[in-house]
Amino acid sequence: MPDPSPDDEGLHLVRRDEPASSHSSPVNPQRCGDSRHQEQGPELFIFLTRGRVIAVAATALLIVFLIWGSGYVIREGHRQIAAIQPTPALAIESQLPSPVSVTANMLHVSSIVLGNPRLAVVNAKTLMEGDSLEVKMGTGSAVLHVIRIEDGLVRFKNGNQTIDVRLPAPLTGHTSPN
Repeated sequence: MPDPSPDDEGLHLVRRDEPASSHSSPVNPQRCGDSRHQEQGPELFIFLTRGRVIAVAATALLIVFLIWGSGYVIREGHRQIAAIQPTPALAIESQLPSPVSVTANMLHVSSIVLGNPRLAVVNAKTLMEGDSLEVKMGTGSAVLHVIRIEDGLVRFKNGNQTIDVRLPAPLTGHTSPN
């Protein structure tokens, strides 16, 4: 191993913009004239550069504008759909007077299921809240709308008339088969 020069004092300093040499020689490669040591190696990877910070900030800003813009478009679309949606037939029919009067005695509730959706069997037809039931009589027919199904009760609307029909109590006089 050659002796270090008096200026070098055995220390080998590497500038940050130069890569470290592959061998641990105290000799300065620029002084020896070795061409392979004078080649520029890869620069150190620096993560936070001004260009990268600007690119990340621009991407984040673009994402925020896309999210905000899509929310605006969706809200606007819902508002336009609500503006052109026709009034439900139930609301129109419930405001009209019914020409035929219906009583609770004309309706027979045979069962009620309080699940999701709530169901009731009335006059041998399965109905859920919002359904219609046509009741035919000698003087004409009436269309009843189911507005509520509760425990033991089905509520109908016929024009301005509200009809509550109760589920009959079960027979308690059962005889045992013995």
